[in-house]
Amino acid sequence: MESKRQVLETVDAVGQPLKLIISTPNHKVSQEANMAYNLKVSSLIRRGVQGKERLLLRSEVEAYLLSAGVWTIDDTQKLQQLSIEIRAAELAIQRGGIALTEARRMALEMGEKRTEIMALVGKRQQLDSATVESVAENYKFAILATKCIRYADDNKLFFSGYDDFMNRGGEDGVVAACELLAEMVYGVARDIQDNLFESRWLKKAGFVNDTGRLVNKDDHLVDEDGRLVDDQGRFVDENGDFVDLHGIRVTETGDFCCTNPKPFTDDDGNEVDVCLHEPVKPKKTKATKKGSKKKAPKKKKKAPKKNVEETTA
Repeated sequence: MESKRQVLETVDAVGQPLKLIISTPNHKVSQEANMAYNLKVSSLIRRGVQGKERLLLRSEVEAYLLSAGVWTIDDTQKLQQLSIEIRAAELAIQRGGIALTEARRMALEMGEKRTEIMALVGKRQQLDSATVESVAENYKFAILATKCIRYADDNKLFFSGYDDFMNRGGEDGVVAACELLAEMVYGVARDIQDNLFESRWLKKAGFVNDTGRLVNKDDHLVDEDGRLVDDQGRFVDENGDFVDLHGIRVTETGDFCCTNPKPFTDDDGNEVDVCLHEPVKPKKTKATKKGSKKKAPKKKKKAPKKNVEETTA
């Protein structure tokens, strides 16, 4: 089987540019990785037989979760119900014939239900990562990584061995290379969220931008209820000023904005200024500016009157 290769441009441990070649495993490498997996499974099972701390097999996890109350029959039924509702919503949107806003609501609810499913499944997966098979699979992938990731300039192996892979697992370049290798080997899509039905439909309908953020018809960022937000997800008004949930102007720290705050008074009646923020100046309208210009010439007309009265006297 011919290996497929992809070039990855990333950064090394100190942030310098790094170019790697990621290849799918050939027959020989696949055999080595499978052998490593089987040996790791056997080793972990023998460890349990010898009376040492043992890991559960996947076949034992279901019964253990039920007995421990971590996963219940209600959880199973809830998972099935959510899956049915997601499929029903997808079918309704595909058929069309409903208001666009209603379809938007249904698509957003699909995403919320998928999040619920992830939370439910997470209850089961928290133990799966510690099963014999899961540990062996991670070991197998590490072996593949040491054989399939090379430097692009000289084609030398990127890792010197398993221990080197484990010690450098937190590097940005290593994470990026492993994500690409997993996609190539297992068919795992790195942009799973973007490939979901509701994500594709919302983008097609113009409800999300290229980065997947919700937008309105003017391409301004909004939340699920159509309220304006900034890049950080904070509520803003049409001028970009911070507001609260009800549209009331607030400061960056979330405090109410006041245009003319009054000073406090102490026990002796003296004014005390303990305002946390500078008063917000009200924005002048065009009418206000025009009025202020008209007042100036009226004041100048009073001077000649004074002179006439003084001369008469």
